[in-house]
Amino acid sequence: MKIKYPLSNLLLRKARIINEFSQGEVATMLGYSCAQFVSNCERNLCFYKMGDLKKLCKFLGIEESNLIATLKKDFESTIQEAIFYGK
Repeated sequence: MKIKYPLSNLLLRKARIINEFSQGEVATMLGYSCAQFVSNCERNLCFYKMGDLKKLCKFLGIEESNLIATLKKDFESTIQEAIFYGK
């Protein structure tokens, strides 16, 4: 089962846009050479490394507790989908 992060990726995307950062700026801050990884996250193809979340919250001005609550919702949705629908 692969955990999906649609709510968390949306939260991070909205914060990036509100703060007027480009995908490239976020990628650079995280140590990536191009914006493709951030784009992939925002399209729910993947998720950020757990070790980068604190830095990402600080950079985007997100309360860590807000991101944690959103991650919990994503995880709960993934588990419910697996249990109820066998996915």
